[in-house]
Amino acid sequence: MFNKKLIAGSIFALMSTSALAVPTFQYTQGSISQQGSAQLVSVTLPEVVVTSGAEYSDDDLIVIDYNVALATGYTPASTLNMYAQCAEQLAGTTIDGTALENGGELTLGLLSSDAAEGSVTYRITDVDYAVTTADAAAGTATTCATSLSSSVGAVVSLGTPIVDGPAARAAGSVTGTYSATLPNGTTEIDGGSIALAFGVAPNDTSAMTVFVDQFADAAGTNVALAGVVDVTATAPRSEFDTGNQTMAAAGLITLADDEATLFSAANITGITFTLNGDFSYLVDENDVTPGIQNDAWSLDLNVDAGGDEIYEATTVTATSITWVVTEDATANALDQIDNIEIDFNNFDNGVGTNPIGDGTYTYDVTIAFTDGGTDGADTGALAGSVGLTTGGAAGGFTLNGSTTEINNYPLSTAVKHFVWITNEGTVDGGIFATAIGGTGAQVMTTCDLGVDSPAGQVISVSDELNACLTAAGMTAGRAQVTVTVNVNGADIGVYAGYKHIADADRLNLP
Repeated sequence: MFNKKLIAGSIFALMSTSALAVPTFQYTQGSISQQGSAQLVSVTLPEVVVTSGAEYSDDDLIVIDYNVALATGYTPASTLNMYAQCAEQLAGTTIDGTALENGGELTLGLLSSDAAEGSVTYRITDVDYAVTTADAAAGTATTCATSLSSSVGAVVSLGTPIVDGPAARAAGSVTGTYSATLPNGTTEIDGGSIALAFGVAPNDTSAMTVFVDQFADAAGTNVALAGVVDVTATAPRSEFDTGNQTMAAAGLITLADDEATLFSAANITGITFTLNGDFSYLVDENDVTPGIQNDAWSLDLNVDAGGDEIYEATTVTATSITWVVTEDATANALDQIDNIEIDFNNFDNGVGTNPIGDGTYTYDVTIAFTDGGTDGADTGALAGSVGLTTGGAAGGFTLNGSTTEINNYPLSTAVKHFVWITNEGTVDGGIFATAIGGTGAQVMTTCDLGVDSPAGQVISVSDELNACLTAAGMTAGRAQVTVTVNVNGADIGVYAGYKHIADADRLNLP
C-alpha cells in the first residue's frame, strides 16, 4: 500500500532491575496525502514486526496501544504467532524465527480490545519450543538444546491493524506503544511500555503512518523575472539593455506534487495563478469587451513533464493578472503540474511600443483538486483547494531612466494644471505617461506625450498630459500618474501642481 523505503532500526538495551533488553520494531512507514484524505474513513497501518527482548511464559500479557481509535468494524486478529529461534543441533546453523522455519512457537490469543481507546490486549496461551522444520542440510528434523529454548529474540507480526481515518488525520500521524507484563498486569517485563519506534539515525521515526502535504511550492528552485528596461532603445522601453534583446522575459515557479508516493492522493483539476504588480502600462486591446484584454503576459504550464500548455490571462487589472486554468478535454490532464512559467513580451502589448513600467512582482498560487474519496481510491471523491503561496517573490524589472509619481491629479476643467519637466543633462529624452483613475469604473491609459524633454531646458507638458487623460475618458475624479523620461533619472526633475480657476488657490501635487 505504501511506497516508501523500509525503515529499520533498533532500540538499545534498557537496563532495569531484571537486566532485560527491550523489544525492537521494524516496519515500512506509510505516508498519506493531507489534501487527499479529507474523507478517508479508515487507515490501514503497515505491518509491524516485533522482536522480543525477554522470556515470555504462559499467561503473560502483551498490550498494544495506538494514539487513535480503531476503525469502526475492525476486529483484531484472534491469534498471533510469535516464532522463536535456536541453534540447530546437527548442522550448527541458525533456524530463522519465521513461520517456515523456527525453533519454537508462542501463541498469543486475543484477550480484549477497546476500539475507542485504540487498545488491544493479548495473552500468551501456549509456549512450544519444538522445531517445526527439517534441517535441509542434514535431512532430518531436530530439536533445540534445552539451554537455547528461549523466546528472547522471538518475532511476531502485529498484522495490519485499521484505525479511524478522521482521528488519524486530526492527529497528523499514527503512533503506538508495546508493553508486556506478568499475568498480574502490573509487573513489567521486556522493558515495560515501549514506543513502536526506531531510535537509530538516520531512520529514527516514531510514527507508523504520517499525513503530509501533497503539494508544495519549491521556492528555492524558482527563477525570478529580471531585466533592465532600456529607455534609449528605438522602440521606446520595449527592449532590454543587454544586447538589445526583444523585451521578453520569463519567470519559473517549480511545484512539487507527491501523487505517486502517497496513499489517498489528490488529483489536480485546476490552478489559479495571480501575478501582482503595476500593470498600468498594458493596453486594452479590445474596446468592445468589458475589462482589459491583453495577451502580453501568458502562462505556460508544464504538465507531468509531458508537454506545455500556454494560457492567456483570464482577468487583467492595473494591479494584477490572473489565470484560472481548469481541466478540459482539449488540454493535457492536470494530474501533476511540474512547473509554472510566466512569460512577458511587450511586442504583444498593443503595437509593441507602449512604455513599460518598472517595479517588482509577487505571485499567488492555488491548486484545485478532487480528494481520494472515502477509501483512498477515489470513491465518492469531492472537490477541494489549497493555497500554496501568497505573495511569493517573482522578481521584476528596473528602468534606466526617470520615473516620477504624481499623486491625486485632479481631473476637472475647473482647475488649471502645472506639470513642468527640467532636464539638466546633455541628452534629449522622450516623455511618456501612464495613469489610472476617473470615477465609477476607473480606467487606465498609457501615452507617448509626443514631445521631448530638451537637454538643458525646462518645459511644460500640462496640455499634452491632459489630452492623454481626456482621450481615455478621465474627465472627473482623480488620477495616479506616472511620468517617465527616457534619460538618466539623475538629470530630471518634475514639478506638478494646480490652481482652482475661480478663486486662484494654488496647490502642489506630491
